[in-house]
Amino acid sequence: MKKLSAGSRNALIVLAVYIATGIVSIYVLHLPWYLSLPVLAAVTLVLYIVFYKEMLAVRGNIAYIKGDHDKAKILLKKSIDKNTPSPAAHYNYGNLVLRDGDAQTALTCLRKARTLRPDPIMEKNIYMTIGSCYWVTGEIDKAIETLEQMRKDYEYVNENVLSTLAYMYHVKGDYDVAHELTDKALAEAPEYAAAWDNRGQIFLAQGDLTQAKESFAKALAYKPTLVDSLYYMGLLHEQENDLEAARSYYKRAVEAPISALNTVTTAQITEKAAL
Repeated sequence: MKKLSAGSRNALIVLAVYIATGIVSIYVLHLPWYLSLPVLAAVTLVLYIVFYKEMLAVRGNIAYIKGDHDKAKILLKKSIDKNTPSPAAHYNYGNLVLRDGDAQTALTCLRKARTLRPDPIMEKNIYMTIGSCYWVTGEIDKAIETLEQMRKDYEYVNENVLSTLAYMYHVKGDYDVAHELTDKALAEAPEYAAAWDNRGQIFLAQGDLTQAKESFAKALAYKPTLVDSLYYMGLLHEQENDLEAARSYYKRAVEAPISALNTVTTAQITEKAAL
């Protein structure tokens, strides 16, 4: 049986202390409810002090799940500085800094998370994100090696892994493998916008502009704010001298969310938006 993580163990300790406090207060000391409440308040304060770093991690993870990434980064960084045993805190913070382009810090966090007995789903996500870190640092071969090893280690990998690996083969110029993996991702999830974007970029690199445009259009049908497809659709329309349509796509790209994990940069989009 897999051992509990330190974070789960501490959560059980807190629960046990509360239960024990209630039993002692009511059934042993026979305190009335109005005296039991101050006792519980005092216990809560002590537990908050003792488990402060875990509380930071919990609050940070909740903020991350809610999408409040600025708040999450602050709380998770504090919990990590205090050496929190929460694998989710290290994993989530690693994801956030990776999106900012700080792949080295992300790798440190992800490797630490792997030592803290994450659950099987998080363990797979960590594996996947480490591959993405190597892509951000430009170590494409290491990225491919990491994700190919992941495919060997796990019976099943999802469309995100397949699509990410496909893009890396595309960067390497191995279009046959890139197409094969992209097709597998789309067979797994036909409405997965990132895989359609992959397909478009591969066809664009091969000079098949018709297939590229169709693929980018599919990607945008499923995710209208996908910045990569918006940018490349702008390029295709610009090549066709349809500048009005190109400007429309570039404008939408400027307004779309972007991170270091996208395949285009803010500088590229901003330059084209001035067309």
